[in-house]
Amino acid sequence: MGVNTPEDLFDHIVRKEGYCGRLHLPDVEEGLRDLLADIRAHTNTTFKAQILRLQVDGAHPKLYFDLIDDSGEVNALAFAKEGWSMVGVTLSLFRKLHDVFATACQNREFVASFGDAATPPQPTHLFALLYLTAFQFVSAHELGHHVHGHLGLPTRSAMAVRKEFSVASGGSHLVCQAEEVEADGYAVHMVLGNMLRGAPRTHAAQLLGMAEDQSCLDETLLRAFMTAVVCFFHAVHQPFDAGKVDEQSHPFELSRINTVITDMHGWCADQEPKLEQWPDVPQFAELGGTLRQILRDTGIEDHWDDQTRFLQCQAGLDYRGRLYAERKTLRTRMGPFRWTVLPGT
Repeated sequence: MGVNTPEDLFDHIVRKEGYCGRLHLPDVEEGLRDLLADIRAHTNTTFKAQILRLQVDGAHPKLYFDLIDDSGEVNALAFAKEGWSMVGVTLSLFRKLHDVFATACQNREFVASFGDAATPPQPTHLFALLYLTAFQFVSAHELGHHVHGHLGLPTRSAMAVRKEFSVASGGSHLVCQAEEVEADGYAVHMVLGNMLRGAPRTHAAQLLGMAEDQSCLDETLLRAFMTAVVCFFHAVHQPFDAGKVDEQSHPFELSRINTVITDMHGWCADQEPKLEQWPDVPQFAELGGTLRQILRDTGIEDHWDDQTRFLQCQAGLDYRGRLYAERKTLRTRMGPFRWTVLPGT
């Protein structure tokens, strides 16, 4: 097929996947429209910066992010076609996370837990920080599938599509699950590297009403990141069956959160050693419990208790061992397809 722009190619592909096409922002209500426009522009700006530090087949990749007009499907996609590596997020996912963060930021105690105790951030500013952070995590996760080679090389002729939420057929899907936690790991490193460095750190501090030289700023930013990630996984909660954990296309939510924390500790050990142990088990339990209580009003049925019990039993420990072993094997197997991250970037 011949298309002139990445926008046309994006629209063509998502229509082939059964969606309504690339989202036409003037059709969205005014309040959300401006936010989505900012996210689209910010993510593509971030992708442009990423292009300079990545190589595939000896050249910089072509990256593009956009929004998907859907019919009620909460999802995020990574796909490759005609040399382009693309990421798309459905409008329904934006709406669902909008409701989650709006609910959380209406709670005064929750808002007061961020920033300076004497001058907590404005609820609208905290909402913007958490909402943008969540979508940076989602878009970076989908980009991670490209970077780690899970869709093959973008130069190949066949189209490859990866969906964040899909139904798996029977049998073990630990390979797919390992790919998901690898993509989560890429998102952790990318978002924290942006959030705690340079201009993004300055902007985040402004939203929190904090000075850049405040000693607690970086820990507060980590708390914001972890809050955004937990809210995301709460919003996309799926039914949990301990007897079928290997058969799902994705690890269950609490398992992914635990892996995110492990990867976050690894990033901090290299970049911010003083924060290497944040959060510890009691700190995470407090954060998760607070969010769970606040978000009850969203009507989302969660399965945190069942997932916690499973992870603490022998079957859960065995599952984590299998998943981590598969992740290690995956890194070797994906070697020929993994993109190169250039040194010094």
